[in-house]
Amino acid sequence: GFGLSSITTPVGLIFFSPRLLNPALILNEVIANIVVFWHNRSSFKKLRSHIFHVSLWTLPGIVLGSRLVSKVEPDAIRASLYCILFVLIVPQLFNRFRGLNLKRRSNSAVAGFVIGLVYSLTTVSGPLLSLIFGNKNGEHSDFRCSIAFVRIWESLGSAVMYWWLGVINLE
Repeated sequence: GFGLSSITTPVGLIFFSPRLLNPALILNEVIANIVVFWHNRSSFKKLRSHIFHVSLWTLPGIVLGSRLVSKVEPDAIRASLYCILFVLIVPQLFNRFRGLNLKRRSNSAVAGFVIGLVYSLTTVSGPLLSLIFGNKNGEHSDFRCSIAFVRIWESLGSAVMYWWLGVINLE
């Protein structure tokens, strides 16, 4: 479920390279997010236009982030993860961010790209998704449906890119 990669990844990166850890976490998250989406699918009809647009824009970010994972030194990825987590979690601690207006397509495009980039680099997207979708005014099932749908896209997209770039080796 939610919070797994936000906890597992920073700890796991202390011991393992992102090239080893990320593919294992991504394959696990594909299954976990399909289950979460299935349980909250009743919310999809009213949310689909917003979450589909964000999900679609994760793909360019995934392509860039996956290429960086295959090229960038693991220590640089570790450092970026801890900085990203700090920047994303602090506003939530002080309740300073209320979510984006996803009715504006430009907000959805930028949000999707950043989600895809951060996820494919680190497998962490929960704090960013919480900031974007906000869980302040809606039903909890809407929030979970939105996050699960985007995470299915980002985990499947990252898995395909990792396989294509040779980061995931099935042999």
